[in-house]
Amino acid sequence: MIKVKGTDKPDERRDFPMGHIGVFDLPGLCFGVATFGPGWRWPESVKPIAGTDSCEAPHNGYVVRGRTHPLTPWGERRGARRSRA
Repeated sequence: MIKVKGTDKPDERRDFPMGHIGVFDLPGLCFGVATFGPGWRWPESVKPIAGTDSCEAPHNGYVVRGRTHPLTPWGERRGARRSRA
């Protein structure tokens, strides 16, 4: 079965300070398309909502614009920029 969805109409939208994430459900796969504003950081923007020190969901990512420097719970930091997975 082939299922196609556009990223302009998420099944759910979650707003938080300095950003939001659109959640998409497909058979066997759930993924999010996130927008983070300049200076966005988990501790200030999402930790008060989620109640955890970091996001506990598994991640795969692709940067469309800008750059990101995620920090793992064990202290590893990786930088990613536009057009990088």
